[in-house]
Amino acid sequence: MDETQKFKIRKNYTILLNNLQVENFCDNLFSKLVIEFDDIQRVRAEVTDRDKAKRLIDILLTTKGSFNPFMEELKSSRNDLYEIVEKTDVEKELKEEKLDISRNLSFAIQQRFMFSFGMTVTESDAMFAIGHEYWRRGRGELPKDISYCLFEAISEVFKEGYVKRISTVQNGQTIWMYTNVELTPLEDSLSERGIEYEEIDLEESTDTGEQIQLLDLDTSKLQLMFAPHFQREGIDERYLAVFDKEKIDGRVFALEFDSSYSRRSLIDELFPEMPFGDRCKFKLIVDMIFMEHAKTRSKSTIETTPRIFNEAAKQYLSYTKGSVFKIPRFSESSDLTEPIHIFGQNSDQVDISLPKSIAMESAKFAGACLTNRRNGTIHFGVSQIVGSHEGKVVGLPIAVPDFMQIFYDEIKRCFHKDQLDIVLQCLRPPELIRVTNTPKKETRPLYVVEIDVVPMYETTHLDTFYVKDKSSKGDSVGAIYTFLKGELTVLQKDQLRKYMEEKNCIAQKRKTEEFSIQQRESQGRYASAPYHY
Repeated sequence: MDETQKFKIRKNYTILLNNLQVENFCDNLFSKLVIEFDDIQRVRAEVTDRDKAKRLIDILLTTKGSFNPFMEELKSSRNDLYEIVEKTDVEKELKEEKLDISRNLSFAIQQRFMFSFGMTVTESDAMFAIGHEYWRRGRGELPKDISYCLFEAISEVFKEGYVKRISTVQNGQTIWMYTNVELTPLEDSLSERGIEYEEIDLEESTDTGEQIQLLDLDTSKLQLMFAPHFQREGIDERYLAVFDKEKIDGRVFALEFDSSYSRRSLIDELFPEMPFGDRCKFKLIVDMIFMEHAKTRSKSTIETTPRIFNEAAKQYLSYTKGSVFKIPRFSESSDLTEPIHIFGQNSDQVDISLPKSIAMESAKFAGACLTNRRNGTIHFGVSQIVGSHEGKVVGLPIAVPDFMQIFYDEIKRCFHKDQLDIVLQCLRPPELIRVTNTPKKETRPLYVVEIDVVPMYETTHLDTFYVKDKSSKGDSVGAIYTFLKGELTVLQKDQLRKYMEEKNCIAQKRKTEEFSIQQRESQGRYASAPYHY
Protein backbone atom coordinates (compact mmCIF):
# COMPACT_ATOMS: atom_id res chain seq x y z
CA MET A 1 0.00 0.00 0.00
CA ASP A 2 1.09 3.56 -0.61
CA GLU A 3 0.80 6.16 2.16
CA THR A 4 -2.57 7.48 0.97
CA GLN A 5 -4.07 3.99 1.00
CA LYS A 6 -2.59 3.22 4.42
CA PHE A 7 -4.08 6.35 5.94
CA LYS A 8 -7.51 5.53 4.50
CA ILE A 9 -7.36 2.20 6.34
CA ARG A 10 -5.88 3.63 9.54
CA LYS A 11 -8.40 6.45 9.74
CA ASN A 12 -11.18 3.84 9.68
CA TYR A 13 -9.26 1.24 11.67
CA THR A 14 -11.67 0.95 14.62
CA ILE A 15 -14.75 0.83 12.37
CA LEU A 16 -13.22 -1.99 10.33
CA LEU A 17 -12.16 -3.99 13.39
CA ASN A 18 -15.59 -3.75 14.98
CA ASN A 19 -17.57 -4.69 11.87
CA LEU A 20 -15.56 -7.12 9.77
CA GLN A 21 -15.67 -10.90 9.73
CA VAL A 22 -12.58 -11.83 7.75
CA GLU A 23 -12.63 -15.62 7.38
CA ASN A 24 -13.76 -15.43 3.74
CA PHE A 25 -11.49 -12.44 3.15
CA CYS A 26 -8.48 -14.59 4.01
CA ASP A 27 -9.37 -17.40 1.61
CA ASN A 28 -10.07 -15.02 -1.27
CA LEU A 29 -6.96 -12.90 -0.70
CA PHE A 30 -4.85 -16.06 -0.44
CA SER A 31 -6.26 -17.37 -3.73
CA LYS A 32 -5.29 -14.04 -5.33
CA LEU A 33 -1.73 -14.44 -3.94
CA VAL A 34 -2.10 -11.28 -1.85
CA ILE A 35 -1.32 -12.99 1.46
CA GLU A 36 0.55 -16.18 2.33
CA PHE A 37 -0.54 -19.34 4.10
CA ASP A 38 1.23 -18.41 7.33
CA ASP A 39 -0.78 -15.16 7.32
CA ILE A 40 -4.02 -17.17 7.22
CA GLN A 41 -2.77 -19.36 10.07
CA ARG A 42 -2.01 -16.36 12.25
CA VAL A 43 -5.43 -14.84 11.55
CA ARG A 44 -7.25 -18.08 12.35
CA ALA A 45 -5.25 -18.59 15.54
CA GLU A 46 -6.98 -15.55 17.04
CA VAL A 47 -10.16 -16.20 19.04
CA THR A 48 -12.39 -13.14 18.57
CA ASP A 49 -13.62 -11.68 15.27
CA ARG A 50 -12.11 -8.34 16.22
CA ASP A 51 -8.66 -9.85 16.80
CA LYS A 52 -8.91 -11.77 13.53
CA ALA A 53 -9.77 -8.55 11.68
CA LYS A 54 -6.92 -6.70 13.37
CA ARG A 55 -4.36 -9.33 12.44
CA LEU A 56 -5.48 -9.39 8.78
CA ILE A 57 -5.57 -5.60 8.41
CA ASP A 58 -2.13 -5.24 10.04
CA ILE A 59 -0.77 -7.81 7.58
CA LEU A 60 -2.33 -5.99 4.62
CA LEU A 61 -0.91 -2.64 5.75
CA THR A 62 2.61 -4.01 5.23
CA THR A 63 1.86 -6.01 2.07
CA LYS A 64 2.63 -4.49 -1.30
CA GLY A 65 -0.32 -4.25 -3.70
CA SER A 66 -2.90 -5.35 -1.13
CA PHE A 67 -5.18 -2.28 -1.08
CA ASN A 68 -7.17 -2.83 -4.28
CA PRO A 69 -7.81 -6.57 -3.67
CA PHE A 70 -8.90 -5.74 -0.11
CA MET A 71 -11.26 -3.02 -1.34
CA GLU A 72 -12.75 -5.42 -3.89
CA GLU A 73 -13.50 -7.92 -1.12
CA LEU A 74 -14.87 -5.15 1.08
CA LYS A 75 -17.15 -3.89 -1.68
CA SER A 76 -18.60 -7.33 -2.36
CA SER A 77 -19.30 -8.13 1.31
CA ARG A 78 -19.74 -4.78 3.09
CA ASN A 79 -20.43 -2.04 0.58
CA ASP A 80 -21.25 0.39 3.39
CA LEU A 81 -17.73 0.03 4.79
CA TYR A 82 -16.27 0.23 1.30
CA GLU A 83 -17.97 3.60 0.73
CA ILE A 84 -16.65 4.94 4.04
CA VAL A 85 -13.05 3.94 3.28
CA GLU A 86 -13.16 5.02 -0.36
CA LYS A 87 -14.48 8.51 0.43
CA THR A 88 -12.10 9.16 3.33
CA ASP A 89 -10.03 12.33 2.93
CA VAL A 90 -6.48 11.90 4.24
CA GLU A 91 -4.78 15.03 2.91
CA LYS A 92 -4.31 16.45 6.41
CA GLU A 93 -2.82 13.19 7.71
CA LEU A 94 -0.40 12.99 4.77
CA LYS A 95 0.87 16.51 5.44
CA GLU A 96 1.32 15.78 9.14
CA GLU A 97 3.14 12.54 8.32
CA LYS A 98 5.49 14.30 5.92
CA LEU A 99 6.22 16.98 8.52
CA ASP A 100 6.82 14.35 11.21
CA ILE A 101 9.23 12.41 8.97
CA SER A 102 11.11 15.61 8.11
CA ARG A 103 11.34 16.62 11.77
CA ASN A 104 12.61 13.24 12.93
CA LEU A 105 14.99 12.90 10.01
CA SER A 106 16.52 16.30 10.76
CA PHE A 107 16.94 15.37 14.42
CA ALA A 108 18.63 12.07 13.50
CA ILE A 109 21.01 13.87 11.12
CA GLN A 110 21.94 16.39 13.80
CA GLN A 111 22.66 13.54 16.22
CA ARG A 112 24.74 11.38 13.89
CA PHE A 113 26.37 13.70 11.31
CA MET A 114 28.76 16.63 11.37
CA PHE A 115 30.06 18.90 8.62
CA SER A 116 33.62 17.89 7.74
CA PHE A 117 35.25 19.28 4.62
CA GLY A 118 36.76 16.59 2.39
CA MET A 119 35.10 13.66 4.16
CA THR A 120 32.47 11.33 2.65
CA VAL A 121 29.79 8.98 3.94
CA THR A 122 28.22 6.27 1.80
CA GLU A 123 24.45 6.40 1.50
CA SER A 124 24.15 2.88 2.91
CA ASP A 125 26.14 3.85 6.03
CA ALA A 126 24.09 7.03 6.37
CA MET A 127 20.83 5.09 6.16
CA PHE A 128 21.98 2.57 8.77
CA ALA A 129 23.07 5.33 11.16
CA ILE A 130 19.73 7.10 10.81
CA GLY A 131 17.83 3.83 11.17
CA HIS A 132 19.76 3.03 14.34
CA GLU A 133 18.97 6.50 15.71
CA TYR A 134 15.25 5.88 15.06
CA TRP A 135 15.53 2.53 16.80
CA ARG A 136 17.52 3.94 19.74
CA ARG A 137 14.83 6.55 20.36
CA GLY A 138 12.07 3.94 20.40
CA ARG A 139 10.53 5.04 17.09
CA GLY A 140 10.65 1.60 15.53
CA GLU A 141 11.50 0.86 11.93
CA LEU A 142 12.79 3.56 9.59
CA PRO A 143 9.99 4.76 7.25
CA LYS A 144 10.10 3.18 3.80
CA ASP A 145 11.64 5.09 0.88
CA ILE A 146 13.09 7.72 3.18
CA SER A 147 16.29 7.86 1.12
CA TYR A 148 14.57 10.05 -1.48
CA CYS A 149 14.51 12.99 0.95
CA LEU A 150 17.79 12.26 2.75
CA PHE A 151 19.98 14.53 0.62
CA GLU A 152 17.53 17.42 0.94
CA ALA A 153 17.42 16.95 4.71
CA ILE A 154 21.22 16.80 5.08
CA SER A 155 21.63 19.94 2.96
CA GLU A 156 19.01 21.72 5.07
CA VAL A 157 20.75 20.81 8.33
CA PHE A 158 24.20 21.92 7.11
CA LYS A 159 23.26 25.18 5.46
CA GLU A 160 26.65 26.65 6.27
CA GLY A 161 28.46 23.95 4.27
CA TYR A 162 28.30 22.58 0.76
CA VAL A 163 27.09 18.98 0.74
CA LYS A 164 26.96 17.05 -2.52
CA ARG A 165 25.57 13.64 -3.46
CA ILE A 166 27.98 11.89 -5.81
CA SER A 167 28.37 8.39 -7.18
CA THR A 168 31.29 6.10 -7.87
CA VAL A 169 31.56 2.60 -9.30
CA GLN A 170 33.12 -0.15 -7.20
CA ASN A 171 33.26 -3.75 -8.42
CA GLY A 172 30.70 -2.94 -11.08
CA GLN A 173 28.21 -1.45 -8.60
CA THR A 174 27.18 2.18 -8.26
CA ILE A 175 27.88 3.54 -4.78
CA TRP A 176 26.20 6.80 -3.74
CA MET A 177 27.99 9.03 -1.24
CA TYR A 178 27.57 12.37 0.53
CA THR A 179 30.55 14.72 0.53
CA ASN A 180 31.82 17.05 3.27
CA VAL A 181 30.05 15.20 6.09
CA GLU A 182 31.05 12.42 8.46
CA LEU A 183 29.34 10.25 11.05
CA THR A 184 29.74 11.13 14.70
CA PRO A 185 29.83 8.45 17.42
CA LEU A 186 26.91 8.09 19.78
CA GLU A 187 27.25 9.96 23.06
CA ASP A 188 27.29 6.66 24.91
CA SER A 189 29.33 4.79 22.31
CA LEU A 190 32.14 2.45 23.25
CA SER A 191 34.75 4.57 21.49
CA GLU A 192 34.12 7.45 23.91
CA ARG A 193 34.14 5.50 27.14
CA GLY A 194 37.92 5.61 27.42
CA ILE A 195 38.16 2.32 29.32
CA GLU A 196 41.63 0.85 29.55
CA TYR A 197 42.04 -2.71 28.36
CA GLU A 198 43.51 -4.16 31.55
CA GLU A 199 45.40 -7.42 31.47
CA ILE A 200 45.91 -9.68 34.47
CA ASP A 201 46.92 -13.28 34.96
CA LEU A 202 43.78 -15.12 35.92
CA GLU A 203 45.83 -17.96 37.34
CA GLU A 204 46.89 -15.54 40.08
CA SER A 205 43.42 -14.08 40.57
CA THR A 206 40.46 -15.29 42.57
CA ASP A 207 37.20 -15.82 40.74
CA THR A 208 34.26 -18.19 40.72
CA GLY A 209 35.61 -20.43 37.97
CA GLU A 210 34.75 -23.65 39.81
CA GLN A 211 31.12 -22.58 39.84
CA ILE A 212 30.92 -22.60 36.10
CA GLN A 213 32.71 -25.92 35.66
CA LEU A 214 29.78 -27.88 37.06
CA LEU A 215 27.47 -26.40 34.41
CA ASP A 216 29.92 -27.51 31.72
CA LEU A 217 30.21 -31.15 32.85
CA ASP A 218 28.79 -33.74 30.49
CA THR A 219 27.13 -36.87 31.89
CA SER A 220 30.27 -39.00 31.93
CA LYS A 221 32.28 -36.35 33.81
CA LEU A 222 29.44 -35.91 36.28
CA GLN A 223 29.59 -39.66 36.96
CA LEU A 224 33.35 -39.43 37.46
CA MET A 225 32.81 -36.64 39.98
CA PHE A 226 30.47 -38.83 42.06
CA ALA A 227 32.43 -42.10 41.72
CA PRO A 228 35.00 -41.42 44.50
CA HIS A 229 32.23 -40.36 46.89
CA PHE A 230 30.28 -43.56 46.14
CA GLN A 231 33.41 -45.67 46.72
CA ARG A 232 34.18 -43.95 50.01
CA GLU A 233 30.59 -44.37 51.30
CA GLY A 234 30.22 -47.92 49.98
CA ILE A 235 27.39 -47.06 47.54
CA ASP A 236 27.06 -49.38 44.54
CA GLU A 237 28.47 -47.53 41.51
CA ARG A 238 25.97 -49.17 39.15
CA TYR A 239 23.49 -46.53 40.30
CA LEU A 240 25.56 -43.95 38.41
CA ALA A 241 24.02 -45.41 35.23
CA VAL A 242 20.85 -43.50 36.13
CA PHE A 243 22.62 -40.31 35.02
CA ASP A 244 22.95 -41.86 31.54
CA LYS A 245 19.42 -43.21 31.47
CA GLU A 246 17.84 -39.90 32.54
CA LYS A 247 20.32 -37.77 30.52
CA ILE A 248 21.46 -35.77 33.53
CA ASP A 249 24.51 -33.62 32.82
CA GLY A 250 26.12 -30.87 34.89
CA ARG A 251 23.67 -28.20 33.80
CA VAL A 252 20.57 -30.31 34.58
CA PHE A 253 22.09 -31.34 37.91
CA ALA A 254 22.98 -27.76 38.88
CA LEU A 255 19.60 -26.28 38.02
CA GLU A 256 17.26 -29.06 39.17
CA PHE A 257 19.11 -30.02 42.38
CA ASP A 258 19.73 -26.43 43.48
CA SER A 259 17.51 -26.49 46.58
CA SER A 260 17.67 -28.88 49.53
CA TYR A 261 14.01 -29.90 49.13
CA SER A 262 14.18 -30.52 45.38
CA ARG A 263 17.38 -32.57 45.56
CA ARG A 264 15.97 -34.85 48.25
CA SER A 265 12.71 -35.51 46.42
CA LEU A 266 14.52 -36.01 43.10
CA ILE A 267 16.95 -38.52 44.60
CA ASP A 268 14.01 -40.48 46.05
CA GLU A 269 12.27 -40.36 42.66
CA LEU A 270 15.28 -41.24 40.49
CA PHE A 271 16.85 -43.89 42.76
CA PRO A 272 13.89 -45.82 44.23
CA GLU A 273 15.83 -49.12 44.24
CA MET A 274 18.81 -47.69 46.13
CA PRO A 275 18.80 -48.82 49.78
CA PHE A 276 17.42 -46.21 52.16
CA GLY A 277 20.74 -45.76 53.99
CA ASP A 278 22.65 -45.26 50.74
CA ARG A 279 20.08 -42.71 49.59
CA CYS A 280 20.62 -40.76 52.82
CA LYS A 281 24.39 -40.82 52.19
CA PHE A 282 23.83 -39.76 48.57
CA LYS A 283 21.77 -36.77 49.71
CA LEU A 284 24.55 -35.74 52.09
CA ILE A 285 27.10 -36.02 49.25
CA VAL A 286 25.01 -33.72 47.05
CA ASP A 287 24.54 -31.28 49.95
CA MET A 288 28.30 -31.22 50.47
CA ILE A 289 28.99 -30.53 46.77
CA PHE A 290 26.64 -27.54 46.73
CA MET A 291 28.06 -26.27 50.03
CA GLU A 292 31.59 -26.38 48.62
CA HIS A 293 30.50 -24.40 45.59
CA ALA A 294 28.76 -21.86 47.82
CA LYS A 295 31.96 -21.43 49.86
CA THR A 296 34.01 -20.95 46.70
CA ARG A 297 31.60 -18.31 45.47
CA SER A 298 31.72 -16.38 48.74
CA LYS A 299 35.53 -16.06 48.78
CA SER A 300 36.75 -12.70 47.49
CA THR A 301 33.80 -12.33 45.15
CA ILE A 302 33.43 -8.96 43.46
CA GLU A 303 29.81 -7.91 43.16
CA THR A 304 28.60 -5.92 40.16
CA THR A 305 25.52 -3.76 39.97
CA PRO A 306 23.95 -4.24 36.53
CA ARG A 307 23.17 -1.29 34.28
CA ILE A 308 19.89 0.45 35.10
CA PHE A 309 17.07 -1.08 33.10
CA ASN A 310 16.10 0.76 29.90
CA GLU A 311 18.91 3.29 30.24
CA ALA A 312 21.84 3.62 27.84
CA ALA A 313 25.18 2.52 29.27
CA LYS A 314 27.12 5.46 30.68
CA GLN A 315 30.55 6.29 29.29
CA TYR A 316 32.27 5.15 32.47
CA LEU A 317 30.37 1.87 32.83
CA SER A 318 32.32 -1.38 32.66
CA TYR A 319 32.05 -4.83 34.22
CA THR A 320 34.94 -6.63 35.91
CA LYS A 321 35.69 -10.12 34.64
CA GLY A 322 34.76 -12.69 37.28
CA SER A 323 32.44 -10.31 39.12
CA VAL A 324 28.98 -11.46 40.18
CA PHE A 325 25.67 -10.00 39.07
CA LYS A 326 23.11 -9.45 41.80
CA ILE A 327 19.64 -9.59 40.28
CA PRO A 328 16.17 -10.07 41.79
CA ARG A 329 14.80 -13.61 41.79
CA PHE A 330 12.05 -14.00 39.20
CA SER A 331 8.49 -14.51 40.38
CA GLU A 332 5.49 -15.22 38.18
CA SER A 333 3.41 -13.02 40.47
CA SER A 334 5.69 -9.97 40.32
CA ASP A 335 4.62 -6.80 38.52
CA LEU A 336 4.97 -6.92 34.74
CA THR A 337 7.00 -3.72 34.91
CA GLU A 338 9.61 -5.44 37.11
CA PRO A 339 12.17 -6.77 34.60
CA ILE A 340 13.01 -10.44 34.37
CA HIS A 341 16.73 -11.18 33.82
CA ILE A 342 18.06 -14.12 31.81
CA PHE A 343 21.65 -15.03 31.01
CA GLY A 344 22.21 -15.96 27.36
CA GLN A 345 24.40 -18.97 26.64
CA ASN A 346 26.63 -18.20 23.64
CA SER A 347 30.20 -18.87 24.73
CA ASP A 348 30.40 -21.93 22.46
CA GLN A 349 29.64 -19.98 19.28
CA VAL A 350 32.39 -19.23 16.78
CA ASP A 351 33.02 -15.54 16.09
CA ILE A 352 31.28 -15.45 12.71
CA SER A 353 28.02 -16.88 14.08
CA LEU A 354 28.07 -15.11 17.44
CA PRO A 355 26.11 -11.97 16.40
CA LYS A 356 23.44 -14.09 14.68
CA SER A 357 23.21 -16.41 17.67
CA ILE A 358 22.84 -13.47 20.06
CA ALA A 359 20.15 -11.95 17.83
CA MET A 360 18.24 -15.25 17.61
CA GLU A 361 18.25 -15.75 21.38
CA SER A 362 17.31 -12.09 21.86
CA ALA A 363 14.37 -12.53 19.48
CA LYS A 364 13.10 -15.52 21.48
CA PHE A 365 13.52 -13.60 24.72
CA ALA A 366 11.76 -10.56 23.24
CA GLY A 367 8.97 -12.85 22.04
CA ALA A 368 8.44 -14.15 25.58
CA CYS A 369 8.48 -10.63 27.03
CA LEU A 370 5.94 -9.52 24.41
CA THR A 371 3.74 -12.56 25.04
CA ASN A 372 3.70 -11.88 28.78
CA ARG A 373 3.86 -8.06 28.41
CA ARG A 374 6.77 -8.20 30.87
CA ASN A 375 9.85 -5.98 30.98
CA GLY A 376 13.10 -7.89 30.72
CA THR A 377 16.83 -7.92 30.02
CA ILE A 378 18.87 -10.70 28.48
CA HIS A 379 22.60 -10.65 29.26
CA PHE A 380 25.20 -12.29 26.99
CA GLY A 381 28.72 -12.80 28.28
CA VAL A 382 27.36 -13.53 31.78
CA SER A 383 27.21 -17.17 32.90
CA GLN A 384 24.75 -18.42 35.48
CA ILE A 385 26.33 -19.45 38.77
CA VAL A 386 25.54 -22.96 39.95
CA GLY A 387 22.86 -23.20 42.60
CA SER A 388 21.85 -19.55 42.41
CA HIS A 389 20.08 -17.00 40.27
CA GLU A 390 23.19 -14.87 39.99
CA GLY A 391 25.57 -14.54 37.07
CA LYS A 392 29.31 -14.25 36.58
CA VAL A 393 30.88 -11.85 34.07
CA VAL A 394 32.96 -13.72 31.48
CA GLY A 395 32.62 -11.49 28.39
CA LEU A 396 32.39 -12.25 24.68
CA PRO A 397 34.66 -11.18 21.80
CA ILE A 398 32.45 -8.82 19.79
CA ALA A 399 33.48 -7.17 16.51
CA VAL A 400 31.74 -3.90 17.35
CA PRO A 401 31.54 -2.25 13.88
CA ASP A 402 29.80 -5.26 12.30
CA PHE A 403 27.79 -6.48 15.27
CA MET A 404 24.95 -3.94 15.19
CA GLN A 405 24.26 -4.41 11.47
CA ILE A 406 24.24 -8.22 11.72
CA PHE A 407 22.08 -8.12 14.85
CA TYR A 408 19.57 -5.73 13.27
CA ASP A 409 19.32 -7.77 10.05
CA GLU A 410 18.79 -10.98 12.00
CA ILE A 411 16.09 -9.44 14.20
CA LYS A 412 14.24 -8.33 11.05
CA ARG A 413 14.37 -11.91 9.78
CA CYS A 414 12.98 -13.32 13.04
CA PHE A 415 9.67 -11.42 13.00
CA HIS A 416 6.82 -11.02 10.53
CA LYS A 417 6.92 -7.76 8.60
CA ASP A 418 3.56 -6.58 9.96
CA GLN A 419 4.92 -6.74 13.53
CA LEU A 420 8.52 -5.63 13.00
CA ASP A 421 7.83 -1.95 13.69
CA ILE A 422 6.13 -2.84 17.00
CA VAL A 423 8.99 -5.17 17.95
CA LEU A 424 11.62 -2.50 17.26
CA GLN A 425 9.73 -0.03 19.44
CA CYS A 426 9.84 -2.52 22.33
CA LEU A 427 13.21 -4.21 21.75
CA ARG A 428 15.97 -1.77 22.62
CA PRO A 429 19.27 -1.74 20.66
CA PRO A 430 22.02 -3.84 22.26
CA GLU A 431 24.18 -2.21 24.92
CA LEU A 432 27.82 -3.33 24.64
CA ILE A 433 29.61 -2.96 27.97
CA ARG A 434 33.38 -3.38 28.13
CA VAL A 435 34.79 -6.13 30.37
CA THR A 436 37.92 -5.19 32.31
CA ASN A 437 40.53 -7.32 34.13
CA THR A 438 40.78 -9.71 31.18
CA PRO A 439 43.56 -12.35 31.04
CA LYS A 440 46.79 -11.74 29.14
CA LYS A 441 46.05 -14.62 26.80
CA GLU A 442 42.86 -12.85 25.61
CA THR A 443 44.09 -10.61 22.79
CA ARG A 444 40.69 -9.17 21.90
CA PRO A 445 38.49 -6.87 23.96
CA LEU A 446 35.53 -8.60 25.62
CA TYR A 447 32.02 -7.26 26.11
CA VAL A 448 28.81 -8.06 27.91
CA VAL A 449 25.87 -7.58 25.54
CA GLU A 450 22.57 -6.55 27.13
CA ILE A 451 19.21 -6.15 25.39
CA ASP A 452 16.18 -4.64 27.12
CA VAL A 453 12.56 -5.28 26.16
CA VAL A 454 9.81 -2.81 27.14
CA PRO A 455 6.39 -4.00 25.85
CA MET A 456 4.35 -0.85 26.51
CA TYR A 457 0.57 -1.28 26.25
CA GLU A 458 0.12 1.55 23.73
CA THR A 459 2.54 -0.26 21.42
CA THR A 460 1.58 -3.91 21.86
CA HIS A 461 -2.20 -3.69 22.58
CA LEU A 462 -3.65 -7.20 22.05
CA ASP A 463 -1.15 -8.46 19.47
CA THR A 464 0.20 -12.01 19.40
CA PHE A 465 3.90 -12.18 18.54
CA TYR A 466 5.50 -15.02 16.58
CA VAL A 467 9.25 -15.69 16.34
CA LYS A 468 10.67 -17.44 13.27
CA ASP A 469 13.73 -19.48 14.24
CA LYS A 470 16.56 -20.70 11.99
CA SER A 471 14.72 -23.87 11.02
CA SER A 472 11.63 -21.98 9.86
CA LYS A 473 10.71 -22.15 6.19
CA GLY A 474 9.37 -19.23 4.20
CA ASP A 475 5.78 -20.26 4.90
CA SER A 476 6.30 -21.02 8.60
CA VAL A 477 4.23 -19.14 11.16
CA GLY A 478 6.92 -19.36 13.83
CA ALA A 479 6.63 -20.01 17.55
CA ILE A 480 5.05 -18.12 20.44
CA TYR A 481 7.54 -17.93 23.31
CA THR A 482 6.72 -17.51 26.98
CA PHE A 483 8.37 -17.92 30.40
CA LEU A 484 8.00 -21.01 32.57
CA LYS A 485 9.73 -20.82 35.96
CA GLY A 486 11.97 -18.09 34.60
CA GLU A 487 13.04 -20.11 31.55
CA LEU A 488 12.17 -19.62 27.89
CA THR A 489 9.69 -22.11 26.47
CA VAL A 490 7.40 -22.40 23.43
CA LEU A 491 3.61 -22.44 23.72
CA GLN A 492 2.31 -25.77 22.42
CA LYS A 493 -0.91 -26.18 20.45
CA ASP A 494 -2.97 -27.13 23.50
CA GLN A 495 -1.72 -24.00 25.30
CA LEU A 496 -2.24 -21.63 22.39
CA ARG A 497 -6.01 -21.22 22.61
CA LYS A 498 -5.82 -20.69 26.36
CA TYR A 499 -3.30 -17.90 25.81
CA MET A 500 -5.45 -16.33 23.09
CA GLU A 501 -8.36 -16.27 25.53
CA GLU A 502 -6.25 -14.81 28.36
CA LYS A 503 -4.07 -12.29 26.49
CA ASN A 504 -6.67 -9.53 26.90
CA CYS A 505 -6.36 -9.87 30.70
CA ILE A 506 -2.56 -9.82 30.45
CA ALA A 507 -2.66 -6.67 28.31
CA GLN A 508 -5.09 -4.99 30.69
CA LYS A 509 -2.85 -5.86 33.65
CA ARG A 510 0.06 -4.19 31.87
CA LYS A 511 -2.08 -1.13 31.13
CA THR A 512 -3.18 -0.90 34.78
CA GLU A 513 0.38 -1.15 36.09
CA GLU A 514 1.61 1.53 33.69
CA PHE A 515 -1.23 3.82 34.76
CA SER A 516 -0.40 3.20 38.41
CA ILE A 517 3.25 4.17 37.82
CA GLN A 518 2.18 7.32 36.00
CA GLN A 519 -0.07 8.23 38.92
CA ARG A 520 2.76 7.77 41.42
CA GLU A 521 5.07 9.85 39.22
CA SER A 522 2.54 12.65 39.02
CA GLN A 523 2.26 12.66 42.82
CA GLY A 524 6.03 12.97 43.09
CA ARG A 525 6.49 9.92 45.30
CA TYR A 526 8.58 7.84 42.92
CA ALA A 527 11.61 9.68 41.62
CA SER A 528 12.99 6.42 40.22
CA ALA A 529 9.76 5.23 38.60
CA PRO A 530 11.11 5.70 35.02
CA TYR A 531 13.28 2.64 35.77
CA HIS A 532 10.27 0.52 34.83
CA TYR A 533 10.03 1.97 31.36
